[in-house]
Amino acid sequence: MTKKELETVCEEYKTLRHKLEALEEQIKERRAILEAAVAKSEEHKLIVGAFKLTLIECNRENFDLKAAKPVLGDKLIPFIKEIKYTQLRVA
Repeated sequence: MTKKELETVCEEYKTLRHKLEALEEQIKERRAILEAAVAKSEEHKLIVGAFKLTLIECNRENFDLKAAKPVLGDKLIPFIKEIKYTQLRVA
């Protein structure tokens, strides 16, 4: 692939990333509207046309490795899994 072709792919990549970010913002805005409507409804359930909307409270636990390391030290080593990956940055 030539440098000119790579440059074209970079431009397309950046354009698509900007479109994706714009779509994600639109989704976020619409989600807020839908959540507000469902939150006002009885039992946090709402039927709109063919769509059934339900607002569910969820909980999850999180482990703070940085806070645990000073307290537990080497005892954590068997439980720490290192993940390696490649990251592409196009600026």
